[in-house]
Amino acid sequence: MRLALEDKLRLLEPIIGSRKCHGIKLMALAETDYRQKAEIESMIDLLLARHLKDGIQHEIALPPPDADVDGDIEIGTVEYLDKEICPFGLKHKDI
Repeated sequence: MRLALEDKLRLLEPIIGSRKCHGIKLMALAETDYRQKAEIESMIDLLLARHLKDGIQHEIALPPPDADVDGDIEIGTVEYLDKEICPFGLKHKDI
């Protein structure tokens, strides 16, 4: 999974400071040349690889929790990791 620029800078903020992160973000957003933009993003990736021990590619996803969400009246949808799992509803006796 590829992280967005804001997510990468959020990971870097405790390491290089919010002022530098804000400056890098402004520099990346103001850049119009795609090669320069790619170079800025490569620099950010290098900083992440250097300062984060596990890198940015490792993610741990726990299995979705078991829950009794069946009901007579559907209210919405249960989502887990940006995927729809099942409908969520209430029973008449719970209303």
